[in-house]
Amino acid sequence: MLVALVLLVAGCRIGSPPTPTPPISASPTETLTPAGDVLRINGVPVRRIVIPSASIGPIFALAADTLYRMEKGTWTPIGNDRLGRHYLVDPEDLERVFRGRHRVCGGSPPEPDVPMEESKDGGLHWRQLTLGTNIEPMLFDPNDHEVIYGADCNSLVISTNAGNTWSRIDPLPGYSIVDVRLIGTMLLVLGINPVGTSALSAVDVTDPHTPEAGGILLTANGKARMDATRELIVVAGAGSIHTSSDGGQTWSETEAMAEVDPVQTPPAGATAAGNPLGNVLSLRIGPSKIKRLYAGTAAGLIVSQDDGLTWVRYDGVSATAIVTEIQFGLANADLYVTTDPGVIMVPAP
Repeated sequence: MLVALVLLVAGCRIGSPPTPTPPISASPTETLTPAGDVLRINGVPVRRIVIPSASIGPIFALAADTLYRMEKGTWTPIGNDRLGRHYLVDPEDLERVFRGRHRVCGGSPPEPDVPMEESKDGGLHWRQLTLGTNIEPMLFDPNDHEVIYGADCNSLVISTNAGNTWSRIDPLPGYSIVDVRLIGTMLLVLGINPVGTSALSAVDVTDPHTPEAGGILLTANGKARMDATRELIVVAGAGSIHTSSDGGQTWSETEAMAEVDPVQTPPAGATAAGNPLGNVLSLRIGPSKIKRLYAGTAAGLIVSQDDGLTWVRYDGVSATAIVTEIQFGLANADLYVTTDPGVIMVPAP
Protein backbone atom coordinates (compact mmCIF):
# COMPACT_ATOMS: atom_id res chain seq x y z
CA MET A 1 0.00 0.00 0.00
CA LEU A 2 1.48 3.31 -1.04
CA VAL A 3 1.06 6.07 1.49
CA ALA A 4 1.84 9.62 0.39
CA LEU A 5 3.12 11.84 3.14
CA VAL A 6 3.28 15.63 3.33
CA LEU A 7 5.45 16.93 6.15
CA LEU A 8 4.30 20.03 7.99
CA VAL A 9 5.46 20.88 11.50
CA ALA A 10 3.24 22.54 14.12
CA GLY A 11 3.72 23.56 17.72
CA CYS A 12 0.89 22.35 19.95
CA ARG A 13 1.85 21.52 23.55
CA ILE A 14 -0.14 20.97 26.67
CA GLY A 15 -0.13 24.22 28.56
CA SER A 16 1.01 26.18 25.50
CA PRO A 17 -0.36 29.66 24.76
CA PRO A 18 -3.85 29.83 23.20
CA THR A 19 -2.44 30.59 19.73
CA PRO A 20 0.16 27.97 18.69
CA THR A 21 2.65 28.53 15.90
CA PRO A 22 1.00 27.76 12.53
CA PRO A 23 2.23 24.79 10.47
CA ILE A 24 5.30 25.18 8.24
CA SER A 25 5.18 23.80 4.69
CA ALA A 26 7.64 21.11 3.55
CA SER A 27 8.16 18.82 0.59
CA PRO A 28 6.10 15.59 0.28
CA THR A 29 7.70 12.17 0.71
CA GLU A 30 6.47 8.64 0.07
CA THR A 31 6.86 5.29 1.81
CA LEU A 32 5.60 1.78 1.09
CA THR A 33 3.66 0.05 3.88
CA PRO A 34 2.30 -3.37 2.84
CA ALA A 35 -1.00 -4.52 4.34
CA GLY A 36 -0.32 -6.42 7.54
CA ASP A 37 2.75 -4.38 8.46
CA VAL A 38 2.74 -1.60 11.02
CA LEU A 39 1.65 1.64 9.38
CA ARG A 40 4.41 4.23 9.28
CA ILE A 41 4.53 7.94 8.57
CA ASN A 42 7.98 9.11 7.50
CA GLY A 43 9.30 5.80 8.80
CA VAL A 44 7.80 6.24 12.28
CA PRO A 45 5.22 3.66 13.48
CA VAL A 46 1.67 4.92 13.89
CA ARG A 47 0.58 4.17 17.44
CA ARG A 48 -2.97 5.49 17.25
CA ILE A 49 -5.48 6.10 14.47
CA VAL A 50 -8.74 8.06 14.80
CA ILE A 51 -11.70 6.96 12.67
CA PRO A 52 -15.01 8.71 13.49
CA SER A 53 -17.03 6.21 11.43
CA ALA A 54 -16.72 3.77 8.54
CA SER A 55 -18.43 6.33 6.30
CA ILE A 56 -15.65 8.85 6.99
CA GLY A 57 -12.47 6.80 7.33
CA PRO A 58 -9.24 7.78 9.12
CA ILE A 59 -8.94 11.42 10.17
CA PHE A 60 -6.02 11.60 12.63
CA ALA A 61 -2.91 9.53 13.27
CA LEU A 62 -0.37 9.74 16.07
CA ALA A 63 3.19 8.68 15.17
CA ALA A 64 5.61 9.02 18.09
CA ASP A 65 4.52 12.38 19.56
CA THR A 66 3.45 13.96 16.27
CA LEU A 67 -0.23 14.38 15.46
CA TYR A 68 -1.18 14.08 11.76
CA ARG A 69 -4.40 14.85 9.95
CA MET A 70 -5.47 13.26 6.68
CA GLU A 71 -5.63 15.96 4.00
CA LYS A 72 -6.64 14.90 0.49
CA GLY A 73 -5.05 11.49 0.81
CA THR A 74 -1.86 12.62 2.57
CA TRP A 75 -0.91 12.83 6.24
CA THR A 76 -0.14 16.40 7.35
CA PRO A 77 1.59 17.04 10.71
CA ILE A 78 -0.43 19.57 12.70
CA GLY A 79 0.97 19.38 16.22
CA ASN A 80 2.19 17.25 19.10
CA ASP A 81 0.58 15.01 21.68
CA ARG A 82 3.03 13.55 24.15
CA LEU A 83 0.29 12.13 26.39
CA GLY A 84 -1.40 9.86 23.85
CA ARG A 85 -4.87 11.21 24.59
CA HIS A 86 -8.14 9.80 23.30
CA TYR A 87 -9.67 11.79 20.42
CA LEU A 88 -13.37 12.33 19.86
CA VAL A 89 -14.35 13.78 16.48
CA ASP A 90 -17.82 15.17 15.82
CA PRO A 91 -19.00 13.10 12.81
CA GLU A 92 -21.25 15.98 11.72
CA ASP A 93 -18.50 18.60 11.98
CA LEU A 94 -15.02 17.12 11.44
CA GLU A 95 -13.39 20.39 12.46
CA ARG A 96 -14.74 19.94 16.00
CA VAL A 97 -12.51 17.66 18.06
CA PHE A 98 -12.07 16.88 21.75
CA ARG A 99 -9.10 15.10 23.28
CA GLY A 100 -8.39 13.97 26.83
CA ARG A 101 -7.30 11.08 29.01
CA HIS A 102 -7.81 10.08 32.61
CA ARG A 103 -5.01 8.83 34.82
CA VAL A 104 -4.16 5.15 35.08
CA CYS A 105 -6.85 3.77 37.38
CA GLY A 106 -5.40 2.91 40.78
CA GLY A 107 -1.96 4.16 39.79
CA SER A 108 0.42 4.98 42.61
CA PRO A 109 1.73 7.59 42.82
CA PRO A 110 -0.95 9.40 40.78
CA GLU A 111 0.04 10.63 37.33
CA PRO A 112 0.11 14.37 36.61
CA ASP A 113 -3.19 15.96 35.63
CA VAL A 114 -4.20 15.69 31.98
CA PRO A 115 -6.39 18.58 30.74
CA MET A 116 -9.05 18.05 28.13
CA GLU A 117 -8.80 20.23 25.06
CA GLU A 118 -11.18 21.29 22.29
CA SER A 119 -10.35 22.24 18.71
CA LYS A 120 -12.73 23.95 16.31
CA ASP A 121 -10.36 23.90 13.33
CA GLY A 122 -9.53 20.23 12.90
CA GLY A 123 -6.70 20.08 15.42
CA LEU A 124 -4.64 23.10 14.35
CA HIS A 125 -5.40 25.04 17.53
CA TRP A 126 -6.58 23.79 20.92
CA ARG A 127 -8.37 25.35 23.88
CA GLN A 128 -8.07 23.86 27.35
CA LEU A 129 -11.34 23.01 29.08
CA THR A 130 -10.52 23.91 32.67
CA LEU A 131 -13.25 21.69 34.14
CA GLY A 132 -12.38 18.69 31.96
CA THR A 133 -9.17 17.59 33.67
CA ASN A 134 -8.50 13.82 33.81
CA ILE A 135 -11.53 12.95 31.70
CA GLU A 136 -11.49 10.68 28.67
CA PRO A 137 -14.17 11.70 26.12
CA MET A 138 -15.83 8.61 24.68
CA LEU A 139 -19.06 9.35 22.87
CA PHE A 140 -21.20 12.11 21.40
CA ASP A 141 -24.94 11.77 21.92
CA PRO A 142 -26.21 11.39 18.32
CA ASN A 143 -29.38 13.29 19.24
CA ASP A 144 -27.49 16.29 20.64
CA HIS A 145 -23.81 16.82 19.89
CA GLU A 146 -23.50 19.26 22.78
CA VAL A 147 -23.81 16.17 24.99
CA ILE A 148 -20.60 14.20 25.56
CA TYR A 149 -20.21 11.02 27.58
CA GLY A 150 -16.87 10.05 29.08
CA ALA A 151 -15.12 8.62 32.13
CA ASP A 152 -12.72 9.82 34.79
CA CYS A 153 -11.71 6.28 35.75
CA ASN A 154 -14.24 5.54 38.49
CA SER A 155 -17.21 7.63 37.37
CA LEU A 156 -19.29 8.22 34.29
CA VAL A 157 -19.05 11.90 33.38
CA ILE A 158 -21.55 13.79 31.25
CA SER A 159 -21.35 17.25 29.72
CA THR A 160 -24.45 18.85 28.25
CA ASN A 161 -22.67 22.00 27.09
CA ALA A 162 -19.81 20.77 24.87
CA GLY A 163 -17.35 20.07 27.64
CA ASN A 164 -17.51 23.35 29.54
CA THR A 165 -19.01 21.75 32.65
CA TRP A 166 -19.35 18.11 33.71
CA SER A 167 -21.55 16.10 36.04
CA ARG A 168 -20.63 12.74 37.55
CA ILE A 169 -22.68 9.63 38.15
CA ASP A 170 -21.50 6.32 39.58
CA PRO A 171 -23.52 3.48 38.04
CA LEU A 172 -20.89 0.87 39.00
CA PRO A 173 -19.41 1.63 42.44
CA GLY A 174 -16.00 0.04 42.84
CA TYR A 175 -15.48 -0.46 39.08
CA SER A 176 -13.28 1.41 36.62
CA ILE A 177 -15.27 2.34 33.51
CA VAL A 178 -13.75 1.00 30.28
CA ASP A 179 -16.53 1.10 27.67
CA VAL A 180 -19.75 3.00 26.95
CA ARG A 181 -22.30 2.47 24.17
CA LEU A 182 -25.59 4.25 23.48
CA ILE A 183 -28.70 2.42 22.31
CA GLY A 184 -31.59 4.82 21.90
CA THR A 185 -31.80 6.53 25.27
CA MET A 186 -30.03 3.74 27.18
CA LEU A 187 -26.34 4.25 27.88
CA LEU A 188 -24.54 0.96 28.49
CA VAL A 189 -21.60 1.27 30.88
CA LEU A 190 -19.01 -1.48 31.32
CA GLY A 191 -16.60 -1.53 34.25
CA ILE A 192 -13.83 -3.70 35.70
CA ASN A 193 -13.09 -3.98 39.43
CA PRO A 194 -9.67 -4.45 41.07
CA VAL A 195 -10.05 -8.25 41.32
CA GLY A 196 -10.69 -8.55 37.58
CA THR A 197 -14.48 -9.02 37.44
CA SER A 198 -16.56 -7.04 34.93
CA ALA A 199 -20.06 -5.63 35.21
CA LEU A 200 -22.47 -3.98 32.78
CA SER A 201 -24.96 -1.35 33.86
CA ALA A 202 -27.51 0.83 32.08
CA VAL A 203 -28.10 4.56 32.56
CA ASP A 204 -31.30 6.18 31.29
CA VAL A 205 -30.26 9.34 29.42
CA THR A 206 -33.66 10.28 28.05
CA ASP A 207 -32.74 13.64 29.58
CA PRO A 208 -28.92 13.82 29.84
CA HIS A 209 -29.29 16.66 32.36
CA THR A 210 -30.89 14.21 34.79
CA PRO A 211 -29.44 10.74 34.04
CA GLU A 212 -30.89 7.83 35.98
CA ALA A 213 -28.65 4.89 36.85
CA GLY A 214 -30.27 1.48 36.63
CA GLY A 215 -29.22 -1.82 38.09
CA ILE A 216 -26.47 -4.17 36.94
CA LEU A 217 -27.51 -6.03 33.79
CA LEU A 218 -24.67 -8.54 33.74
CA THR A 219 -21.50 -9.65 35.51
CA ALA A 220 -18.71 -11.50 33.71
CA ASN A 221 -15.50 -13.22 34.70
CA GLY A 222 -12.24 -11.55 33.77
CA LYS A 223 -11.54 -8.21 32.17
CA ALA A 224 -14.31 -7.94 29.60
CA ARG A 225 -15.07 -5.65 26.68
CA MET A 226 -18.35 -4.97 24.90
CA ASP A 227 -19.96 -3.72 21.74
CA ALA A 228 -23.60 -3.04 20.97
CA THR A 229 -26.06 -2.30 18.21
CA ARG A 230 -29.81 -1.86 18.39
CA GLU A 231 -30.14 -5.55 17.58
CA LEU A 232 -27.38 -7.08 19.69
CA ILE A 233 -25.30 -6.49 22.83
CA VAL A 234 -22.13 -8.57 23.22
CA VAL A 235 -19.92 -8.79 26.30
CA ALA A 236 -16.77 -10.91 25.96
CA GLY A 237 -15.19 -12.03 29.21
CA ALA A 238 -12.52 -14.59 30.09
CA GLY A 239 -13.53 -17.61 28.06
CA SER A 240 -17.23 -16.74 27.74
CA ILE A 241 -19.42 -14.68 25.42
CA HIS A 242 -22.63 -13.08 26.68
CA THR A 243 -25.20 -11.88 24.13
CA SER A 244 -28.55 -10.14 24.44
CA SER A 245 -31.05 -9.27 21.73
CA ASP A 246 -33.55 -7.52 24.01
CA GLY A 247 -31.58 -4.61 25.36
CA GLY A 248 -29.94 -6.53 28.17
CA GLN A 249 -33.09 -7.94 29.76
CA THR A 250 -32.10 -11.56 29.07
CA TRP A 251 -28.74 -13.07 28.18
CA SER A 252 -27.29 -16.12 26.49
CA GLU A 253 -23.86 -17.34 27.56
CA THR A 254 -21.57 -19.52 25.45
CA GLU A 255 -18.14 -20.88 26.23
CA ALA A 256 -15.72 -19.89 23.49
CA MET A 257 -13.99 -22.73 21.67
CA ALA A 258 -11.37 -23.04 18.96
CA GLU A 259 -12.70 -23.82 15.47
CA VAL A 260 -12.45 -27.58 14.89
CA ASP A 261 -15.13 -28.30 12.28
CA PRO A 262 -13.39 -28.70 8.91
CA VAL A 263 -16.69 -28.25 7.10
CA GLN A 264 -16.97 -24.64 8.16
CA THR A 265 -14.98 -22.20 6.07
CA PRO A 266 -13.06 -19.63 8.14
CA PRO A 267 -12.67 -16.08 6.84
CA ALA A 268 -9.85 -15.50 4.39
CA GLY A 269 -6.52 -15.33 6.18
CA ALA A 270 -7.76 -17.04 9.34
CA THR A 271 -6.61 -20.29 10.94
CA ALA A 272 -7.84 -22.28 13.92
CA ALA A 273 -7.18 -20.61 17.25
CA GLY A 274 -6.25 -22.68 20.26
CA ASN A 275 -7.39 -21.50 23.72
CA PRO A 276 -8.92 -18.52 21.91
CA LEU A 277 -10.48 -16.23 24.48
CA GLY A 278 -8.64 -15.00 27.55
CA ASN A 279 -9.12 -11.47 28.82
CA VAL A 280 -10.53 -9.47 25.91
CA LEU A 281 -8.92 -6.09 25.29
CA SER A 282 -11.17 -4.93 22.43
CA LEU A 283 -14.39 -6.15 20.81
CA ARG A 284 -16.33 -5.15 17.70
CA ILE A 285 -19.52 -6.40 16.11
CA GLY A 286 -19.13 -6.66 12.34
CA PRO A 287 -21.39 -4.82 9.88
CA SER A 288 -24.94 -6.20 9.91
CA LYS A 289 -24.60 -7.95 6.55
CA ILE A 290 -21.48 -9.83 7.72
CA LYS A 291 -22.54 -10.94 11.23
CA ARG A 292 -19.11 -11.48 12.68
CA LEU A 293 -17.41 -10.69 15.96
CA TYR A 294 -13.84 -9.45 16.20
CA ALA A 295 -11.94 -9.75 19.47
CA GLY A 296 -8.55 -8.31 20.31
CA THR A 297 -6.54 -10.27 22.88
CA ALA A 298 -3.01 -10.43 24.24
CA ALA A 299 -2.43 -13.13 21.61
CA GLY A 300 -3.60 -11.42 18.45
CA LEU A 301 -6.91 -10.90 16.64
CA ILE A 302 -9.56 -13.62 16.55
CA VAL A 303 -12.82 -13.79 14.58
CA SER A 304 -16.14 -15.55 15.17
CA GLN A 305 -18.93 -16.23 12.69
CA ASP A 306 -21.40 -17.79 15.15
CA ASP A 307 -21.97 -15.17 17.88
CA GLY A 308 -18.83 -16.14 19.72
CA LEU A 309 -19.20 -19.91 20.04
CA THR A 310 -16.17 -20.73 17.90
CA TRP A 311 -13.19 -18.58 16.94
CA VAL A 312 -10.44 -18.58 14.35
CA ARG A 313 -7.24 -16.60 14.46
CA TYR A 314 -6.72 -13.95 11.80
CA ASP A 315 -3.18 -14.43 10.55
CA GLY A 316 -2.93 -10.91 9.18
CA VAL A 317 -2.14 -9.88 12.78
CA SER A 318 0.68 -11.61 14.65
CA ALA A 319 -0.33 -14.07 17.36
CA THR A 320 2.17 -12.32 19.65
CA ALA A 321 0.61 -8.88 19.18
CA ILE A 322 -1.42 -7.32 22.00
CA VAL A 323 -4.56 -5.96 20.30
CA THR A 324 -6.07 -3.05 22.22
CA GLU A 325 -8.39 -1.49 19.61
CA ILE A 326 -10.24 -2.55 16.46
CA GLN A 327 -11.73 -0.02 14.04
CA PHE A 328 -13.41 -0.34 10.65
CA GLY A 329 -11.92 1.63 7.79
CA LEU A 330 -13.77 3.39 5.00
CA ALA A 331 -16.83 1.39 3.83
CA ASN A 332 -15.84 -1.40 6.27
CA ALA A 333 -13.33 -2.68 3.72
CA ASP A 334 -10.35 -2.72 6.10
CA LEU A 335 -9.63 -3.19 9.76
CA TYR A 336 -7.29 -0.85 11.61
CA VAL A 337 -5.94 -2.89 14.50
CA THR A 338 -4.02 -1.16 17.27
CA THR A 339 -1.27 -3.38 18.69
CA ASP A 340 1.75 -2.86 20.93
CA PRO A 341 4.13 -2.43 17.93
CA GLY A 342 1.69 0.01 16.27
CA VAL A 343 -1.43 0.21 14.11
CA ILE A 344 -1.83 -2.51 11.47
CA MET A 345 -4.25 -2.26 8.54
CA VAL A 346 -5.58 -5.56 7.14
CA PRO A 347 -8.45 -6.47 4.80
CA ALA A 348 -11.62 -7.06 6.80
CA PRO A 349 -12.19 -10.84 6.89
